[in-house]
Amino acid sequence: MCPSEAERPTTLIHGGTVVLSTGTFLCDLVILGERIAAMGRDLSKLGPFQREIDATGKFILPGLVDAHVHMPWESDGVSSGDDFSSGTKAA
Repeated sequence: MCPSEAERPTTLIHGGTVVLSTGTFLCDLVILGERIAAMGRDLSKLGPFQREIDATGKFILPGLVDAHVHMPWESDGVSSGDDFSSGTKAA
């Protein structure tokens, strides 16, 4: 059973610059569960929030996936667990 929205953790990210394919702009984001529930200015009025993140001077990259993996790599006697197949899947 899915928890109700009131039971999900809520987060406000405020003061940052949101980067989208259509451009960049100063914006707040409200995160409900694991999804962006709202984007706009002065969203702190929608609170209270369980967590607030001050992103002033930082970029917010919604939906970004980091496809950075190390494939057969060794350094100082430690090697990565990825081979070409698992690293490709991870990326």
